[in-house]
Amino acid sequence: MKKNLFFFLVAGMAFASCVSDETVGEQGVKEPVKLAFSSPLLQSNKGTRANFYGEIGDHMYGGSSTVYKYPQEEDFIIYAVNHEGDFAGWDNLANIPVAFNGTKISYDQPVDGWAPKTSEGGYYYWPSGKMSFAASSPYDLECVGAERTYGADGVTIKNFEVNSNAEHHFDLLYSDRTLNQTSENMLDKADYYSGIPINFRHALSSVRFSIMNESEAIVLLKKIEVYGVKYKGTFKENLTEDPENYSESKQNPEWTVGDGMIAKEKAYLGFQGSVLFPISAQYVAQLAANDQDEDGEVEESHQLLLMPQDLTDDATVVVTYTVNGSLRTKTAKLKDGIVLKTTDETVSTWEPGTRYTYRLVYGKSAADQDRIYFAPGAEQWVDHEVIVINL
Repeated sequence: MKKNLFFFLVAGMAFASCVSDETVGEQGVKEPVKLAFSSPLLQSNKGTRANFYGEIGDHMYGGSSTVYKYPQEEDFIIYAVNHEGDFAGWDNLANIPVAFNGTKISYDQPVDGWAPKTSEGGYYYWPSGKMSFAASSPYDLECVGAERTYGADGVTIKNFEVNSNAEHHFDLLYSDRTLNQTSENMLDKADYYSGIPINFRHALSSVRFSIMNESEAIVLLKKIEVYGVKYKGTFKENLTEDPENYSESKQNPEWTVGDGMIAKEKAYLGFQGSVLFPISAQYVAQLAANDQDEDGEVEESHQLLLMPQDLTDDATVVVTYTVNGSLRTKTAKLKDGIVLKTTDETVSTWEPGTRYTYRLVYGKSAADQDRIYFAPGAEQWVDHEVIVINL
């Protein structure tokens, strides 16, 4: 999407909120500094797929278990306001809206960061005063029929649908606000991530699977399907600005979900192929990435990125597997007894920014193999938990 550069008249003078390929003039910095963003990060908090399908955040950054780099092949959009003093509210009339109102930001090798470009391919430079920013990813969300807006209460995304094809699931992200930035943030080139910092958070829920074999039998996973879950809704960041300290403004992300559900015949495919159950729990996606099925084909494995929701009795997982060559199927309800490792709380809801790991266990005894129960566990996002389904 291309956005036009807006100009505003201030005190009788033409004032360019952002300018391209020229010095800013008397109102701006004396030495022009390019506007660019450092590598956006993703916090473990509460594909457009043109470029990047699947979960963003597979690559560790900075030695932390909860912060990840944003992939260079993906783009995001930026919103910004320009203000002379410190930030005083997104809709404050003293703010001067700039060209960045849902503007595409792409990785740019010369600045070693993400930079907005003019329609002619030039850079933008810092204006006078300060700027405050917010972002959302992916940039071309409207291509899948969703409508995205931004205001004082943060980002709102209407009519978002999770694709029925798990290959086309992508990570829907919104950012914290980055307040009171100036060109000085861009001058320390000794810092690899010099630039405007952006911190993204996950809006969807993530569902993945691990497998484990406690018996002497040879157990092969063949397929994992999920259906009976809702797939369409509206997301609101629900940011509440704190006039006493805008940097402490609170986010309360919320989904309003429609009634439609994924039918059994269009079930989300979590896995299809043939992979051996290990004696210690391992993630299906990791096993599939290093294996081939009986015909020499690489297995199809997906970490599902799904609509946060209150789970109903319709929400179902179906596991197809073999035991010593005998084909079997196990069906379980997704809502039955989700136990959070961090709190031991039992819930029946998928929350935004939370990853749920369902562990499929083939037990030692026949009783264990028939019984379904849930046990605590946890993963990265503020991702809670492992649900153990005994096969």
